[in-house]
Amino acid sequence: MAVDWSKLVGVTGRPPVGIPELLRQLQRQPSPELWQEFGARLDVIEGESWCRPGFAAIPDIAALAEQEGNREEALELAALIAQTLHVYREADDLVSGALESYEALHRMAVESLTGLAADAFRHRFQDALAFAGFTLWARAGLDYSDEHYRLECAGCENEVFVVIGGWGHYSAIRHYNDGDVQRLPLRPADPASLTGVGRWMYDTAEVHGQTTMADGLTYLFGFATCPHCDRDFGVAELIEARCERPQPIEPFVIGPGGSLRAAILFSHRDR
Repeated sequence: MAVDWSKLVGVTGRPPVGIPELLRQLQRQPSPELWQEFGARLDVIEGESWCRPGFAAIPDIAALAEQEGNREEALELAALIAQTLHVYREADDLVSGALESYEALHRMAVESLTGLAADAFRHRFQDALAFAGFTLWARAGLDYSDEHYRLECAGCENEVFVVIGGWGHYSAIRHYNDGDVQRLPLRPADPASLTGVGRWMYDTAEVHGQTTMADGLTYLFGFATCPHCDRDFGVAELIEARCERPQPIEPFVIGPGGSLRAAILFSHRDR
């Protein structure tokens, strides 16, 4: 279905201009400059989309991504939009009407993971998570050479830092002068016990040889102890519980051995 761009309001309160012509130019002779202009006209600002035009463009961006010459730029722009899904809910109707496009973008992002170095892999891995609707994990830091999460204990409500990386795997109290004190070791999850997105994330990292990420994910989906009150908690569970907005799309993306199922089932839920 063609988009009536004149009925979409951007951040300026006015519809975006020249989108159909830009789409034709990108299809005929793509360039990084055209993609930059396209994102600007969709009001994708500072890596986020806070208005309807960006979400309305997802089907067109997904179609352009099927062209080899547009693949990288299309995935980059679509990911910036998709990563805003759980904080900008006024476009839920546009999301629910474009699930096949999100599925196609997810497939292309996963296909492009092969052979990437760690930083590039993590970036594209987060793109794939965003297209699948897991925007919380798409926006979370997953650099397990040096990662930390600032959390609030569900029991005593005190601040707890969870550290996963080269400096160790522990929960602690972060002191202004003394650094991390009262460190308690994390307990990693058994990969075989992981389910849902946690299993998909671990299996995908492992099958692509991203051992640092795979190891870190066992701690992310593992368990910690609050150094203030000795309460045990699941790290990922606490992060999810403290998330201000729910995930707008819930996919099932795990296949045997960490591979992607050919068909991804989506259900859009208005929570």
